[in-house]
Amino acid sequence: MAAATPVLIVAAGSAFDIDLGAAGSTGYTWKLDPVPEAIELLGQDYLEAPGAQIGDAGRMVFHLRATRAGRLALRFVLKRAWESQPIGEKTFDVEVREA
Repeated sequence: MAAATPVLIVAAGSAFDIDLGAAGSTGYTWKLDPVPEAIELLGQDYLEAPGAQIGDAGRMVFHLRATRAGRLALRFVLKRAWESQPIGEKTFDVEVREA
């Protein structure tokens, strides 16, 4: 039996981060696809581990803000910008509550 997807609970108007593993220098990056209407994408960072070598995997951190209450799913796809089909996908269930 598969484990249930955890639900991230945030307050409307608050900022939060989603931290994903990345694929190093292979050209693959995570993208929030699509960006739900109730979410504002504030930015994203690629973070390398201390002492990382060329080609080592790092992390992509998405900085988001929930703009209104409700329940939604954030779907991230892992793909190269020039390719149409992703090689990976991660979904996060988010419950946005009134502040």
